[in-house]
Amino acid sequence: MKSFFAFDGIVRTLRARAMLVLGSVILGLLLPVSAMADDYLVGPQDKLKIEVVEWRATTASIFEWSPLTGEFTVSTSGNLSMPILGNLSVSGKTVEQIADEVSEKLQKSVGLQQRPSASVEVAEYRPFFVSGLVASPGKYDYFPGLTVMQALSMAGGYARTTDRDMMGLQQDVLSRRGSLHELESERLSLIARNARLDAVLQGASEFSFPQELQKIADQPDIQKILNDEKKIFQQTRSAIEAEKQALENSKDFAAEQMHVLKSKATALQKQADLADAELGKISTLVAKGLSASNRQFGAEQFVSELQNRQLDVSMALISAQQTVSQAEFRIGDVEADYRLDAQKQQVDVRDRLTAIDEKLRTVRAQIGTIELFAPQAAAIAALDDDEPLVTVIIRNQNGELKRVTVDELAEVLPGDVVLVEQAAK
Repeated sequence: MKSFFAFDGIVRTLRARAMLVLGSVILGLLLPVSAMADDYLVGPQDKLKIEVVEWRATTASIFEWSPLTGEFTVSTSGNLSMPILGNLSVSGKTVEQIADEVSEKLQKSVGLQQRPSASVEVAEYRPFFVSGLVASPGKYDYFPGLTVMQALSMAGGYARTTDRDMMGLQQDVLSRRGSLHELESERLSLIARNARLDAVLQGASEFSFPQELQKIADQPDIQKILNDEKKIFQQTRSAIEAEKQALENSKDFAAEQMHVLKSKATALQKQADLADAELGKISTLVAKGLSASNRQFGAEQFVSELQNRQLDVSMALISAQQTVSQAEFRIGDVEADYRLDAQKQQVDVRDRLTAIDEKLRTVRAQIGTIELFAPQAAAIAALDDDEPLVTVIIRNQNGELKRVTVDELAEVLPGDVVLVEQAAK
């Protein structure tokens, strides 16, 4: 009998040891594993598959903590909400670290003598995003080992348009952007012209352009506009000075004529006085019969001729005086004439600027509507065939967004934004 009980004890001991070995094997199979590299850090929107078990030697069995077993999604704040344990901050941690934390917190929460075994793996990675000049931008499911080339393939490759409606929208955008460019060029040209007209109105000898134009003065088309306006201004100033100089010359010439005519009038007056005196003497002699009457007639004709010449000189002198007065008046009026013309032009310029500003608002609103409802068509329409496309990954690293230009073999991580854009000029 004793031998039977001894044998039975040996069997129980062997059975217990077998259960321990089996439990060890099962626990080893349930140790936490990661579906990605060991250094993958969990983040918001990741879905974790968690299993928590406990080996109970008293019953030689494995107990599963079913409330803590299942799939749990990491919240946007980076927390994991679990029964019994509450909220666990898991963002930025590896699955091994999370498994240790679950195991440790469960032991402390329920007062277990031994730590339970927790297994954590990523059941579903948070999505990544493809944006920019691709056929189908949007959110996509991540899988380990994803490359940029694969991500772009999932998004349909680089942007292209085959839909007729989209092509129509593209043409519409191109047409409106062309109109926008023309209107903006005309607006800048009018602003430059307005600055020139302001300088003419102020009678300035030189002028400068508004800051808006100076900032972009290095652009070839703007340079041409500014240079043309400067040339027109210099030509206007030259024309004003030429007219004033011509009037000055006319005034000086008329003044010289006046001087000569006054001298001539003085000489004629002396001749007239002498002729009058001579006529008086001859008339006395004729009256006494001491001289012939034809001599008196000749003297009278000479006096009359001198009077006519005096009249001609007086008229010429008046004309010269008028020329001087008119020249003086016109010299002061030249600037006023150009200012009046500039003022008329400026009214037209300002009316046109008002109309262009209204058109610009309308065209920008139309383009904005297309960009809002058909952003892809607007983006493709904006492409410059001379500039290549580049791929950029925007990644959150330690709470800071990093932007890195990559090639097609670069690795994409969950949460990344893969952006295709045109290279900057």
